[in-house]
Amino acid sequence: MLSDLVGRLADRRLDGWYGLPADLTPEPPAEPPALTWLGGACEAALLTHLDDPRPDAWARAWLRSGLVVLVDVAWRDPPGLEALEALGPPGARGACTDGLAAAEEWLYAERGLAAIVGPRRIRHLLGFAATDAATYGERLRPDFTTRRR
Repeated sequence: MLSDLVGRLADRRLDGWYGLPADLTPEPPAEPPALTWLGGACEAALLTHLDDPRPDAWARAWLRSGLVVLVDVAWRDPPGLEALEALGPPGARGACTDGLAAAEEWLYAERGLAAIVGPRRIRHLLGFAATDAATYGERLRPDFTTRRR
């Protein structure tokens, strides 16, 4: 089931997308997960890389209590914004950073979807169980910032 949902994100088939099931279990990972954190509250989560959903895309998932709480799909050649624009305006938009580059987050929290975009390209699509913007920000939002030492 997880691979089917990740495949939908990789193909940008967002019509009818209303988030991940709350009881979604991961498929066996190719490598051991790494401990990390999510959200403004910095809650612990395990990060695991998933099999590439398409030859031009990669994916990863964050787990808590053995369940998938967030998936991230990105592309080697980021696609345009058409799939997001077809959904209508996001419930919230805000500045963010993707690596060292400035980007914007488009949040469709009630659909269990967020996108990191810029410029005129989808850099990441994030799927999660539908929630509200405050809960997404506090418990789920990943930090894509690259820090230089």
